Amino acid sequence: MIRIHRSNDGAARKSPGKAADDHAIGKRAGRLLWACARSNRSRHRRGVAIVLVLGLISIALAMSYALLRSQSLNVLMQGNGNLRNEARQAALSGLAAGLQKMSNSGWSGVSSTFIGTLSSTDSYSVTFTAGDPNLTTQDANQPYRVTILSTGYATSSLLQSSQQASFRVRAVVALSPRQLGTQPTGWSTMVQNTLYQINNGSVNLDPPCQFTGPVYLQGAVSLGTDYSWSASASQRFFTDLNSMRLAGSTDDRPFTGTVSLPTASQSSTTISELGWLGLATTNVSIASPPSIPLPTNLTTYQIYPGGPVYNVGTVPSSASSVTLGPDMVKNPLGIYFSSSALATGSNLTVNGTLICGNTVTIGGSGNVITPVNMPALDGSSTPIQLPAIVSEQNVFCNSAGQATFNGLVLAGNKFSIAAGAQANVVSVVGPVLTNNVSISTRNEWNQSSFIWSFYYSLFQSQLSLATPPRIAYFPTWLSGVGLNPNPTLTVKPNPTVLTYQWQDLTAGPIYVINPADGGLRWTLISWTENV
Repeated sequence: MIRIHRSNDGAARKSPGKAADDHAIGKRAGRLLWACARSNRSRHRRGVAIVLVLGLISIALAMSYALLRSQSLNVLMQGNGNLRNEARQAALSGLAAGLQKMSNSGWSGVSSTFIGTLSSTDSYSVTFTAGDPNLTTQDANQPYRVTILSTGYATSSLLQSSQQASFRVRAVVALSPRQLGTQPTGWSTMVQNTLYQINNGSVNLDPPCQFTGPVYLQGAVSLGTDYSWSASASQRFFTDLNSMRLAGSTDDRPFTGTVSLPTASQSSTTISELGWLGLATTNVSIASPPSIPLPTNLTTYQIYPGGPVYNVGTVPSSASSVTLGPDMVKNPLGIYFSSSALATGSNLTVNGTLICGNTVTIGGSGNVITPVNMPALDGSSTPIQLPAIVSEQNVFCNSAGQATFNGLVLAGNKFSIAAGAQANVVSVVGPVLTNNVSISTRNEWNQSSFIWSFYYSLFQSQLSLATPPRIAYFPTWLSGVGLNPNPTLTVKPNPTVLTYQWQDLTAGPIYVINPADGGLRWTLISWTENV
């Protein structure tokens, strides 16, 4: 029996029997709580597992996505690479086609473009531009180079149809000229002579003057006829010029080479004078004058077929203290034209070719004309040159005129030097082609017959003296009285071997297609990809 005792505070206390019962109840309650906790822990583990599985699935999905994306990117990159390579191959094909087109007579020339199709997806576009971007604009090679730009295009047939790749290849080529334009009939023979008379005009030379090398004359020749000296004085003068040459002194003769001329057209005095001078002569027949183009109008010119068309420069009305030269982009040969008569003052410098549709008068000192050298023909090293000066009528140096022509002089009617001081210098370094030639007296030599007789008498009287003071040669003696026999009016060959070229510049380019080639020939200078 369980008794209940109350404490002093009135609270009930369990009896020993009751405590045992409570213990049993607590033990069952503990087991129940343990079972519940165990059940809760089991459910917690299953939740964690689900989370882990979901996480693993997410990671697997992410990795799969990344792998798929990477594979897709690789496919795209490979496709782009293949497309770019196809575009490059198209550009190279276009470049080859461009080179082939330039080497055919049907080439449309610089500033042209042509398009080619290789397939339904591949094509190219080729442009030709005059010049070389790797050179300065004033480089002398610019006029003879062409830049070819080939752009290849490739369109994808597997990817998006709008996707296209392009690739550019640039090549620079240089002209290899193999043929010159049509020259006048007999041109090569003409330019082999220092002086070539194109018709049977007159040749009047008053010493001191000199044409060095062979000359070809078709008209009557007179030597020293404008001086008032006696026949004996002139004979001694010409004979002594040759004697001085043979003795190893300077050669101051009016001619120094073979003189080709129609002997039947010459006076007996002229034939004798040529003999006194010790000159070899060749008899020739008077031939029909060759047809040499002498333009009265010229505005443009072209160097090669398909090349740029250049504008001819104009000469200022007051051609004095002026320098005219080539512009490698606009006027590379430095060709200048005047349709009316042209008179120069002093210090006109032309680096190029001066062409006049009338008469050119040189009226001062310090005038220099030097043509531009053009490239030699393929297989040759001889530069090509247009004339220094071309006049439809006359090339005339007045009494004050002094000039140096470093090239061929072509005068349709007359090449003449007026009477002037013996210190005046006119030098032609190249052939002179004209119909009439006149080199007039030097002021110091233009004495009266009395003075000439007096001079000759004094010279003869001293020949009986011992040596020295005896002077054996009349020309040397004359130098002692201020008459210098050394010529300052000279025409002589250029020491540099040149090919002289002249043609109708309005009829076609200077370099033309060699008939054996079927087109121009080019040399590859540079090649650049991915420009």
